[in-house]
Amino acid sequence: MLNALGWDIKDPVHVWLEHRVNGNKIDYALRSSSGEYLAVVEAKASGSGLKDTYRRQASGYATEIGARYAVLTNGGRWEAWEMVQQKPRRDCVLVEVNLATGKVEEIGATLEKLHREILEGG
Repeated sequence: MLNALGWDIKDPVHVWLEHRVNGNKIDYALRSSSGEYLAVVEAKASGSGLKDTYRRQASGYATEIGARYAVLTNGGRWEAWEMVQQKPRRDCVLVEVNLATGKVEEIGATLEKLHREILEGG
């Protein structure tokens, strides 16, 4: 999905896989062309629920590296929010979509907000 959103996971300029910070492993750190951290993506196993514990984990990573957005996914469900006061706030949700139950057009329009060009420009 990240590749479809313009994030080439093999491009170390824009995507850092399993990025280690202070002993923590961030699954994906998404960066701008200038090296600014834009988002962290915390990827959980397919079928696992997206728990508040995982939201706090993703938010903590975003706070730690100064990323503007935190993303949590289990592959089928995606959530992303803008970091405000170092907390995941429901009123700052950027993306919330379930790939299994949504219409393709709506899913595409929603996930497009995580496209590399949009996050870099945002």
